[in-house]
Amino acid sequence: MAQLEALLGPGRVGKARLLPSRRLDAFALDNYLQPTATLPQAEIADTWTGHGLPLRRFRPSPEVRVELQNEQPASFQTHHETFMVRHADGPWLLSGEWWDDNAWQREVWAVTVEDGSLYQLACEGGRWVLDGVLG
Repeated sequence: MAQLEALLGPGRVGKARLLPSRRLDAFALDNYLQPTATLPQAEIADTWTGHGLPLRRFRPSPEVRVELQNEQPASFQTHHETFMVRHADGPWLLSGEWWDDNAWQREVWAVTVEDGSLYQLACEGGRWVLDGVLG
C-alpha cells in the first residue's frame, strides 16, 4: 500500500466510504495507511432531470461558461466550442445538508442544442458545469 501511495500520491489510496447524504455519489476515502484519518468529501453532481433518459456523466464535469437570457441558458461554451441552446427545461432545484457545514444547493437544466443533442447543465455556487449528455 505504501508503494501504491508513493506512486499515486498521498491520500489517493484507500477504501471508499459512503457518506450519510442524499447527494448522489457522496463519499469519503479512508486511508489504509492512516485508518483514523478521513480525507475531504468528494461529491459528484446529482443527476435527476425528469426526462427518463440515461445520463452519461462526464467525470470530472467540465466547467462551462453559460450565457443566460430571461434567466434561462441561451448558450454555453466549453474549452473547444460554443453551443446555442434551442430549448431549455428546468431549473430543477436540488439541495441538502442545509443543517450543517456541508450544505449544498444545485440548479439543474436539461438543454437541447442546435444539432438536437440533449445535455445536462448544473450551477452550484455560481459555477456552471456540464454534467453530461442525455440519451
